[in-house]
Amino acid sequence: MHIESKSIGAAEAGCIHVVQITDPHIFASDKRVFKGLDTALSLERVIARITADTEKPDLLLATGDLVHDPVPEAYEKVGRILQSAGIPVFCLPGNHDLPHLMVDLLNGGRISTSRSVCCGSWEFILLDSVLAGEEGGYLAPAELEFLHHRLQHSNAENVMVCLHHQPLAIGSPWMDKMKVSNGADLLALIGGFPAVRCVLWGHIHQEYSGQLGQVLFLGSPSTCVQFRPGTLEFELDTLPPGYRKLRCFNDGSIDSSIQWLDHAMDSGNL
Repeated sequence: MHIESKSIGAAEAGCIHVVQITDPHIFASDKRVFKGLDTALSLERVIARITADTEKPDLLLATGDLVHDPVPEAYEKVGRILQSAGIPVFCLPGNHDLPHLMVDLLNGGRISTSRSVCCGSWEFILLDSVLAGEEGGYLAPAELEFLHHRLQHSNAENVMVCLHHQPLAIGSPWMDKMKVSNGADLLALIGGFPAVRCVLWGHIHQEYSGQLGQVLFLGSPSTCVQFRPGTLEFELDTLPPGYRKLRCFNDGSIDSSIQWLDHAMDSGNL
């Protein structure tokens, strides 16, 4: 994946407006659905909701499982939908993605797979937690070294670390089997850098919020279907597609909220 850093300007002094979307699970075929839902239509409606918001985001973070089957046609489709947002979009891979295909097909226009993004007083560092052939996550030594290097050399006052898999248990035993297996290494690393304000992820198809010390830990719902929290086994929730809005301030504080589409799931249609 790219290791370059990009810088973009913030529309509002003192505050960065960020939107996180995650786990859209786009298919190459228009006829396929995920758990009964048309995922492309769902993502299109989420993007339309974001662009219609009076509070325009400075950047959009797409935190993995962009496609369900990692083929070029699926990435081309998700790329077209993301381009329609008209704002910078930064993508990282999930367990359904192929990182090298993302680099080949999701760099152009306003879409990028850059590993870090600097905006105002913030740096957003994007990690690859994909373990080939596995649903669970792992941060390879090279990923931890990359993160350590960025944190050592960052000029940003505030840092948000982004990845696909949850680095700690969220209280859903079946889902926690698929967390980052060496998440403790990540927690130990960021513990040495007080500029890290937040760790943000996808994968869990549900809302999660917690705090360890001064670091906020946030997991977010999918732009398609949601998984019911706190269950021993897989269970779908009835919540509609969603995404997360974050207002990141110069003092390191974060104001975050989940936005839900107004349309509930109904036999695969929104």
